[in-house]
Amino acid sequence: YWLKIAPHSVVLDVRLEVDVVAGTTQQFSMNIDPRLRLLPIRSGQILSGAPRIRDGETKTLYFSLQRPVSDSFELQLSFYLEDISGIGNVPIPEISPVVQRRRERWLALNVEDDLTWHSALKPISAEQQQDVLANWTTSMAPQAIYALTGDTQGLEESITTLPRVVATEVTQSTDVVVDQDQLLMLYHADLLIEDGVVFQHRFDVPAGFIVESATMIQ
Repeated sequence: YWLKIAPHSVVLDVRLEVDVVAGTTQQFSMNIDPRLRLLPIRSGQILSGAPRIRDGETKTLYFSLQRPVSDSFELQLSFYLEDISGIGNVPIPEISPVVQRRRERWLALNVEDDLTWHSALKPISAEQQQDVLANWTTSMAPQAIYALTGDTQGLEESITTLPRVVATEVTQSTDVVVDQDQLLMLYHADLLIEDGVVFQHRFDVPAGFIVESATMIQ
């Protein structure tokens, strides 16, 4: 699984390797969190069109394959998590293929830079990450990868996100020139921006002052 969290959307990419241990099959089904909505299926896969969907407390997707398979096949699917904004407690949605036995399950996580995040799950080692990423044809690097073992371990946890607060530090200096007719103030500010970007700065000017010119250097 690859969970991608943005401020206004949550997408779950799924890659499944299915081994047929006896006989042949031309059908495949999975039970999923009812909040998951299947996105358009990428071309070039063994699937024969869109699945048949049965809604309920658990949503079930029934897929047909283009031909009978007796060895193994791979599926790559993407889902949109509805009713979740991406800010706050983001659940890890459940996807359960209807098979006799499940092997390793991995969860990769990407959170956009506009958000800070926290997870109580323990990431796998760097060596294991390389092995997992070798199965994904993408140049994107996840912030963390977790091992999901057992039927539900890890899925009761959520990823907590918050909007990133941009920190601004300023060093100011002022030169004042006074003559008989006017007072001239030369104001200088050095700004340090951390943990994000800003597109505007606001300065409160005392009443009666007129800004003659302003210069910004980055």
